[in-house]
This record gives sequence, C-alpha cells and structure tokens, in this order.
Amino acid sequence: MDTEQSAMNISQAAAYFKITEDAVRKRIKRGALQSKTIDGRIHVLLDKQEDMSNTNQTAVQDTSKTAEDNVSNAELLRLHEELAKAREEAAVAKAEINRLDAHVADLRRQLDARTEEMRQERDNHESQLQRRDSLLLDLQKRLALPAPEEPKRHWWKFWQ
Repeated sequence: MDTEQSAMNISQAAAYFKITEDAVRKRIKRGALQSKTIDGRIHVLLDKQEDMSNTNQTAVQDTSKTAEDNVSNAELLRLHEELAKAREEAAVAKAEINRLDAHVADLRRQLDARTEEMRQERDNHESQLQRRDSLLLDLQKRLALPAPEEPKRHWWKFWQ
C-alpha cells in the first residue's frame, strides 16, 4: 500500500460513506470503489485527497443536517401549535354542538306540549260543537220548526 492511499475494511468504509456494507460491496463490484485483498479480506482503498475532500463534504453534510434538523424542529413545533389550536377549536365546536342539541331538545319538548294542548282544545271545541248541534236539534223538535237546509255550495268548493 503506498502513501497516497489508505485502506479500510468494508465495515469501516460503510461507516465512512454512511451506507450499508452491501452497498460498499456493490460499489466495489461495479468498480466505483477501488479495493485490495489483504490477508484474505477485502479492503477499500481511498486516495488521501479523496479522504480529505470527503471529510470536508461530511462536515458540510453535518452542517446541512443540523440546519435540516433545526428546520424540521421548527416545522414540528409549528405543527404541534397548529394541532393544539385545532384541538381547542374542536372543543369549542363540540361545546357549541352540545348547546345547540340541548336547545333543539327543549324546542321539541315545547312543540310536543303545544301539540297536546292544541289537540285537547280541538277535542273540547268538537265536543262543544256536538253539544250545540244536539241542543239545536232538540230545540227544533220542541218548537216543531222545519230542519234547516244545507246552504248551497258553489261548484268550485267541491274540491275543498
């Protein structure tokens, strides 16, 4: 091994490139990475210049990952705030729904009470009308007056 190249085993190369060991083996097979067998083991060869440039790229990648993490953390906080706001709005909406349901139930009770009241008034009115008709017939019989004739109906009231 010469001084311009460094060698590392497959697991070290996988950690170095941040890929899996299988990916390192495939890159060796495709010729994307140089390799050398030492003591029956495969070692990946890296140029010193490539090693230095990769170190710089790793630093840049780490910086960008930190920035991405900060962005994703900020995004995550924003999403948590939106979720809390949505839950609060849902609770307010649920309370309003419950209030409206109670109001509808109260209106239904009032409607049922008024319907029953009107039914009783109608029954009372019908019984008074029947009593009045029976009294009129009784009076007609006593006075021997002819029975009143039905008033003539107009032809268009036939359907009413």
